[in-house]
Amino acid sequence: MSRVRRIYAIIAIVAVALVGSTAAVNYYYPIFQSSSQKIKVLATFYPVYDYTRNVAGDRADVSLLVPMTVDVHDFEPTPSSIQSVSTANVLVYSGAGLEPWIPQIVAAANNPHLIQVDSSQGIDLIQVPPQFQKDNRAVDPHIWLDPVLAKKQVDNIVQGLNKADPSDQAYFAANAGAYRAKLDLVNSEMVNATVTVATHEFVPFHVAFGYFAKEYGLNQTAVFGPFEDSPSAQDIQNIETVINHDHLCYVGFESLENTSVPDQIAAATHARPILMDPIEGLSIHDQAVGKTYLIKLQDDINNILIALNHVGPEFGC
Repeated sequence: MSRVRRIYAIIAIVAVALVGSTAAVNYYYPIFQSSSQKIKVLATFYPVYDYTRNVAGDRADVSLLVPMTVDVHDFEPTPSSIQSVSTANVLVYSGAGLEPWIPQIVAAANNPHLIQVDSSQGIDLIQVPPQFQKDNRAVDPHIWLDPVLAKKQVDNIVQGLNKADPSDQAYFAANAGAYRAKLDLVNSEMVNATVTVATHEFVPFHVAFGYFAKEYGLNQTAVFGPFEDSPSAQDIQNIETVINHDHLCYVGFESLENTSVPDQIAAATHARPILMDPIEGLSIHDQAVGKTYLIKLQDDINNILIALNHVGPEFGC
Protein backbone atom coordinates (compact mmCIF):
# COMPACT_ATOMS: atom_id res chain seq x y z
CA MET A 1 0.00 0.00 0.00
CA SER A 2 1.38 3.43 -0.97
CA ARG A 3 1.91 6.01 1.76
CA VAL A 4 -0.91 8.23 0.43
CA ARG A 5 -3.39 5.34 0.41
CA ARG A 6 -2.29 4.38 3.92
CA ILE A 7 -3.02 7.91 5.14
CA TYR A 8 -6.50 7.83 3.59
CA ALA A 9 -7.20 4.48 5.24
CA ILE A 10 -6.12 5.85 8.63
CA ILE A 11 -8.38 8.88 8.23
CA ALA A 12 -11.35 6.70 7.30
CA ILE A 13 -10.91 4.54 10.40
CA VAL A 14 -10.46 7.55 12.66
CA ALA A 15 -13.52 9.27 11.17
CA VAL A 16 -15.75 6.36 12.13
CA ALA A 17 -14.34 6.34 15.65
CA LEU A 18 -14.87 10.07 16.07
CA VAL A 19 -18.41 10.43 14.76
CA GLY A 20 -19.91 10.38 18.24
CA SER A 21 -17.20 12.34 19.99
CA THR A 22 -17.10 15.07 17.33
CA ALA A 23 -20.84 15.61 17.57
CA ALA A 24 -20.53 15.93 21.32
CA VAL A 25 -17.73 18.46 21.06
CA ASN A 26 -19.66 20.57 18.55
CA TYR A 27 -22.68 20.50 20.85
CA TYR A 28 -20.90 21.71 23.94
CA TYR A 29 -18.43 24.02 22.19
CA PRO A 30 -20.22 25.88 19.38
CA ILE A 31 -18.10 26.70 16.32
CA PHE A 32 -19.15 30.36 16.16
CA GLN A 33 -17.96 32.27 19.18
CA SER A 34 -19.24 35.57 20.53
CA SER A 35 -17.46 38.81 19.63
CA SER A 36 -15.74 38.81 23.02
CA GLN A 37 -14.02 35.51 22.30
CA LYS A 38 -10.97 34.94 20.16
CA ILE A 39 -11.39 32.97 16.95
CA LYS A 40 -9.72 29.59 16.91
CA VAL A 41 -7.31 29.16 14.01
CA LEU A 42 -5.54 25.92 13.13
CA ALA A 43 -2.53 26.06 10.78
CA THR A 44 -1.21 22.88 9.25
CA PHE A 45 2.54 23.39 9.44
CA TYR A 46 5.15 25.86 10.65
CA PRO A 47 5.50 28.56 7.95
CA VAL A 48 1.75 29.18 7.59
CA TYR A 49 1.46 28.97 11.37
CA ASP A 50 4.06 31.73 11.74
CA TYR A 51 2.40 33.88 9.05
CA THR A 52 -0.97 33.46 10.73
CA ARG A 53 0.37 34.16 14.20
CA ASN A 54 1.91 37.43 13.01
CA VAL A 55 -1.22 38.56 11.16
CA ALA A 56 -3.76 37.46 13.80
CA GLY A 57 -1.82 38.90 16.72
CA ASP A 58 -3.80 38.79 19.95
CA ARG A 59 -7.18 38.50 18.21
CA ALA A 60 -6.98 34.74 17.63
CA ASP A 61 -5.76 31.57 19.27
CA VAL A 62 -3.47 30.06 16.64
CA SER A 63 -2.36 26.45 16.99
CA LEU A 64 -0.30 24.04 14.93
CA LEU A 65 -1.54 20.77 13.43
CA VAL A 66 1.72 19.12 12.33
CA PRO A 67 4.09 18.96 15.32
CA MET A 68 6.92 21.48 15.13
CA THR A 69 9.71 18.89 14.84
CA VAL A 70 7.92 16.67 12.31
CA ASP A 71 8.65 16.95 8.59
CA VAL A 72 5.28 17.77 6.99
CA HIS A 73 6.04 15.29 4.19
CA ASP A 74 6.08 12.52 6.81
CA PHE A 75 2.94 13.56 8.69
CA GLU A 76 -0.01 11.19 9.04
CA PRO A 77 -3.24 12.49 10.62
CA THR A 78 -4.21 11.18 14.04
CA PRO A 79 -7.48 11.18 16.01
CA SER A 80 -6.29 14.27 17.90
CA SER A 81 -5.52 16.17 14.67
CA ILE A 82 -9.00 15.45 13.28
CA GLN A 83 -10.45 16.52 16.63
CA SER A 84 -8.56 19.81 16.34
CA VAL A 85 -10.07 20.48 12.92
CA SER A 86 -13.54 19.68 14.26
CA THR A 87 -13.39 22.56 16.78
CA ALA A 88 -11.57 25.20 14.71
CA ASN A 89 -13.09 28.31 13.18
CA VAL A 90 -10.40 28.57 10.52
CA LEU A 91 -8.07 26.00 8.96
CA VAL A 92 -5.04 27.48 7.20
CA TYR A 93 -3.02 25.17 4.97
CA SER A 94 -0.15 25.78 2.60
CA GLY A 95 -1.76 24.07 -0.40
CA ALA A 96 -0.13 23.22 -3.74
CA GLY A 97 -0.47 19.57 -2.80
CA LEU A 98 1.69 19.75 0.32
CA GLU A 99 -1.10 18.37 2.50
CA PRO A 100 -2.85 15.79 0.27
CA TRP A 101 -4.90 14.62 3.24
CA ILE A 102 -6.77 17.94 3.67
CA PRO A 103 -10.07 16.89 1.96
CA GLN A 104 -10.20 13.66 3.94
CA ILE A 105 -9.34 15.19 7.30
CA VAL A 106 -11.90 17.99 6.81
CA ALA A 107 -14.59 15.49 5.87
CA ALA A 108 -13.74 13.35 8.89
CA ALA A 109 -13.88 16.38 11.21
CA ASN A 110 -17.52 17.13 10.23
CA ASN A 111 -17.22 20.86 10.93
CA PRO A 112 -19.77 22.55 8.62
CA HIS A 113 -18.82 26.10 9.64
CA LEU A 114 -15.08 25.67 9.10
CA ILE A 115 -13.42 28.40 7.01
CA GLN A 116 -10.68 26.86 4.89
CA VAL A 117 -7.76 28.96 3.69
CA ASP A 118 -5.64 27.56 0.85
CA SER A 119 -2.65 29.89 1.05
CA SER A 120 -1.48 28.84 -2.44
CA GLN A 121 -4.61 30.32 -4.04
CA GLY A 122 -3.67 32.51 -7.02
CA ILE A 123 -0.02 31.42 -7.11
CA ASP A 124 1.40 30.09 -10.39
CA LEU A 125 2.63 26.63 -9.47
CA ILE A 126 5.59 24.84 -11.02
CA GLN A 127 6.36 21.17 -11.43
CA VAL A 128 9.21 19.23 -9.91
CA PRO A 129 11.65 17.68 -12.42
CA PRO A 130 10.13 14.60 -14.13
CA GLN A 131 12.59 12.21 -12.51
CA PHE A 132 11.32 13.24 -9.07
CA GLN A 133 7.57 12.96 -9.77
CA LYS A 134 5.91 10.12 -7.84
CA ASP A 135 2.46 8.72 -6.96
CA ASN A 136 0.79 11.09 -9.47
CA ARG A 137 2.30 14.04 -7.60
CA ALA A 138 4.07 16.48 -9.89
CA VAL A 139 3.50 19.95 -8.41
CA ASP A 140 6.24 21.52 -6.32
CA PRO A 141 4.61 22.54 -3.00
CA HIS A 142 7.48 24.63 -1.56
CA ILE A 143 6.00 28.07 -2.26
CA TRP A 144 6.89 29.46 1.19
CA LEU A 145 10.63 29.56 0.41
CA ASP A 146 10.08 32.43 -2.03
CA PRO A 147 9.46 35.64 -0.02
CA VAL A 148 7.51 37.14 -2.94
CA LEU A 149 5.08 34.22 -2.94
CA ALA A 150 4.99 34.26 0.87
CA LYS A 151 3.37 37.71 0.59
CA LYS A 152 0.57 36.16 -1.47
CA GLN A 153 0.15 33.46 1.16
CA VAL A 154 -0.19 36.17 3.80
CA ASP A 155 -2.82 37.95 1.69
CA ASN A 156 -4.86 34.74 1.46
CA ILE A 157 -4.63 34.26 5.22
CA VAL A 158 -5.86 37.80 5.80
CA GLN A 159 -8.95 37.09 3.69
CA GLY A 160 -9.74 34.01 5.76
CA LEU A 161 -9.31 35.84 9.05
CA ASN A 162 -11.55 38.64 7.80
CA LYS A 163 -14.32 36.15 7.10
CA ALA A 164 -14.04 34.69 10.58
CA ASP A 165 -13.72 38.03 12.38
CA PRO A 166 -14.94 40.97 10.23
CA SER A 167 -14.74 43.43 13.13
CA ASP A 168 -10.93 43.14 13.25
CA GLN A 169 -10.21 43.62 9.54
CA ALA A 170 -8.24 46.84 10.09
CA TYR A 171 -6.12 45.17 12.76
CA PHE A 172 -5.33 42.21 10.51
CA ALA A 173 -4.53 44.52 7.60
CA ALA A 174 -2.06 46.54 9.68
CA ASN A 175 -0.28 43.43 10.94
CA ALA A 176 -0.15 41.94 7.45
CA GLY A 177 1.29 45.17 6.05
CA ALA A 178 4.07 45.16 8.62
CA TYR A 179 4.88 41.52 7.88
CA ARG A 180 4.85 42.05 4.11
CA ALA A 181 7.34 44.89 4.58
CA LYS A 182 9.74 42.46 6.27
CA LEU A 183 9.35 40.03 3.37
CA ASP A 184 10.07 42.90 0.96
CA LEU A 185 13.36 43.58 2.73
CA VAL A 186 14.41 39.94 2.44
CA ASN A 187 13.49 39.92 -1.25
CA SER A 188 15.40 43.15 -1.94
CA GLU A 189 18.50 41.76 -0.27
CA MET A 190 18.41 38.62 -2.42
CA VAL A 191 17.77 40.54 -5.63
CA ASN A 192 20.76 42.80 -4.99
CA ALA A 193 23.02 39.97 -3.83
CA THR A 194 22.46 37.84 -6.93
CA VAL A 195 23.33 40.54 -9.46
CA THR A 196 26.89 39.21 -9.48
CA VAL A 197 27.63 35.70 -8.22
CA ALA A 198 30.30 33.15 -9.10
CA THR A 199 27.72 30.53 -10.06
CA HIS A 200 23.95 30.27 -10.30
CA GLU A 201 23.95 26.64 -9.18
CA PHE A 202 23.49 25.33 -5.65
CA VAL A 203 22.89 21.88 -4.14
CA PRO A 204 20.13 21.56 -1.52
CA PHE A 205 19.33 18.21 0.07
CA HIS A 206 15.93 17.77 -1.59
CA VAL A 207 13.97 19.54 -4.31
CA ALA A 208 12.63 22.37 -2.16
CA PHE A 209 14.01 25.58 -3.64
CA GLY A 210 12.35 25.57 -7.06
CA TYR A 211 10.30 28.74 -6.51
CA PHE A 212 13.21 30.44 -4.76
CA ALA A 213 15.54 29.53 -7.65
CA LYS A 214 13.05 30.72 -10.27
CA GLU A 215 12.56 34.03 -8.45
CA TYR A 216 16.28 34.84 -8.45
CA GLY A 217 17.45 33.22 -11.68
CA LEU A 218 19.21 30.34 -9.96
CA ASN A 219 19.42 26.58 -10.52
CA GLN A 220 18.92 24.05 -7.73
CA THR A 221 20.55 20.68 -8.33
CA ALA A 222 19.07 18.68 -5.47
CA VAL A 223 20.14 15.31 -4.10
CA PHE A 224 16.63 13.85 -4.35
CA GLY A 225 12.97 14.70 -4.86
CA PRO A 226 10.28 15.89 -2.44
CA PHE A 227 8.17 12.75 -2.64
CA GLU A 228 10.88 10.15 -1.98
CA ASP A 229 11.57 8.64 1.43
CA SER A 230 15.32 8.74 0.84
CA PRO A 231 17.75 9.26 -2.05
CA SER A 232 18.82 6.28 -4.13
CA ALA A 233 22.43 5.32 -4.73
CA GLN A 234 22.04 6.72 -8.24
CA ASP A 235 20.74 10.04 -6.85
CA ILE A 236 23.82 10.33 -4.67
CA GLN A 237 26.20 9.40 -7.47
CA ASN A 238 24.59 11.93 -9.80
CA ILE A 239 25.10 14.74 -7.30
CA GLU A 240 28.68 13.77 -6.60
CA THR A 241 29.34 13.92 -10.35
CA VAL A 242 27.80 17.40 -10.63
CA ILE A 243 29.70 18.72 -7.61
CA ASN A 244 33.03 17.47 -8.91
CA HIS A 245 32.44 18.57 -12.50
CA ASP A 246 31.23 22.06 -11.59
CA HIS A 247 33.67 22.53 -8.69
CA LEU A 248 30.88 23.33 -6.22
CA CYS A 249 32.01 23.81 -2.64
CA TYR A 250 28.82 23.17 -0.64
CA VAL A 251 26.08 20.57 -0.30
CA GLY A 252 22.96 21.34 1.70
CA PHE A 253 21.62 19.55 4.76
CA GLU A 254 18.37 20.07 6.67
CA SER A 255 17.64 20.59 10.35
CA LEU A 256 14.90 17.94 10.57
CA GLU A 257 16.67 15.25 8.54
CA ASN A 258 19.55 12.90 9.19
CA THR A 259 22.79 14.42 7.89
CA SER A 260 24.40 11.12 6.93
CA VAL A 261 23.77 11.49 3.18
CA PRO A 262 25.11 15.06 2.89
CA ASP A 263 28.07 13.97 5.01
CA GLN A 264 28.64 11.02 2.66
CA ILE A 265 28.53 13.31 -0.38
CA ALA A 266 30.93 15.74 1.26
CA ALA A 267 33.36 12.91 2.04
CA ALA A 268 33.28 11.72 -1.58
CA THR A 269 33.82 15.22 -3.00
CA HIS A 270 35.50 18.44 -1.99
CA ALA A 271 32.16 19.94 -0.91
CA ARG A 272 31.34 20.96 2.64
CA PRO A 273 27.93 20.51 4.31
CA ILE A 274 25.96 23.71 4.87
CA LEU A 275 22.45 24.27 6.18
CA MET A 276 19.88 24.87 3.42
CA ASP A 277 16.68 24.38 5.34
CA PRO A 278 13.25 23.98 3.69
CA ILE A 279 11.74 25.41 6.91
CA GLU A 280 9.16 22.64 7.20
CA GLY A 281 9.31 22.91 10.99
CA LEU A 282 11.64 23.94 13.79
CA SER A 283 14.13 21.66 15.45
CA ILE A 284 14.35 21.58 19.22
CA HIS A 285 17.50 23.71 18.97
CA ASP A 286 15.79 26.23 16.69
CA GLN A 287 12.95 26.57 19.16
CA ALA A 288 15.34 26.97 22.08
CA VAL A 289 17.22 29.85 20.44
CA GLY A 290 14.05 31.61 19.25
CA LYS A 291 14.20 31.00 15.51
CA THR A 292 11.25 32.12 13.39
CA TYR A 293 10.31 31.71 9.74
CA LEU A 294 11.93 35.03 8.82
CA ILE A 295 15.12 34.25 10.74
CA LYS A 296 15.32 30.81 9.13
CA LEU A 297 14.75 32.30 5.67
CA GLN A 298 17.54 34.81 6.30
CA ASP A 299 19.81 31.94 7.37
CA ASP A 300 19.03 30.13 4.12
CA ILE A 301 19.79 33.22 2.05
CA ASN A 302 23.10 33.76 3.84
CA ASN A 303 24.18 30.15 3.28
CA ILE A 304 23.00 29.92 -0.32
CA LEU A 305 24.93 33.10 -1.10
CA ILE A 306 28.02 31.51 0.43
CA ALA A 307 27.53 28.53 -1.89
CA LEU A 308 26.99 30.77 -4.93
CA ASN A 309 30.13 32.81 -4.28
CA HIS A 310 32.57 30.06 -3.29
CA VAL A 311 33.24 27.95 -6.36
CA GLY A 312 36.34 26.49 -7.96
CA PRO A 313 39.83 25.23 -7.14
CA GLU A 314 40.80 28.48 -5.42
CA PHE A 315 38.36 27.53 -2.67
CA GLY A 316 39.58 23.93 -2.55
CA CYS A 317 36.73 22.56 -4.67
